[in-house]
Amino acid sequence: MVHAGNGTVTAVGTQFQVRLDGGATDVTLLKGKLAIAAKSPGGQEQNASLVGGQGLSFDERGNITPVRAIDLQQAQGWTQGKLFVHDWRLPQLLAEMNRYSATKVAIGDSSLQNIHISGVFRTGDQQTFLQMLQQGWSLRATRTSDKQIVLSR
Repeated sequence: MVHAGNGTVTAVGTQFQVRLDGGATDVTLLKGKLAIAAKSPGGQEQNASLVGGQGLSFDERGNITPVRAIDLQQAQGWTQGKLFVHDWRLPQLLAEMNRYSATKVAIGDSSLQNIHISGVFRTGDQQTFLQMLQQGWSLRATRTSDKQIVLSR
């Protein structure tokens, strides 16, 4: 049983992931079944269930989103330290990769906001990630401090 945010995720012979992201809790079920209960601040409870290949989110108010199909390859990649990316905007990719490094990568040129990227990246290998961005998308990575790298054209 995992308590996350205002909810509870109960495993019933499963493999699943729970991610706290701001005020939302995302639940991804790789295999098996899950029962989810989310409580509002007033104590009212909403319930949902998932089967393998499904996911949902709930917020701090206990609101549960509709069940959605998940990308199993992407979800399983997390367990292998890989990030499978299909047509992500650069800011989304950087936000995800920055979760795995003390040195953060930032966008220094607003024209980079709408670059779309697909590929497979190792979450703990920032150096190779930056080399791929520089070679594949003609970006320049400049270290501005011990804890920050800025991308530009």
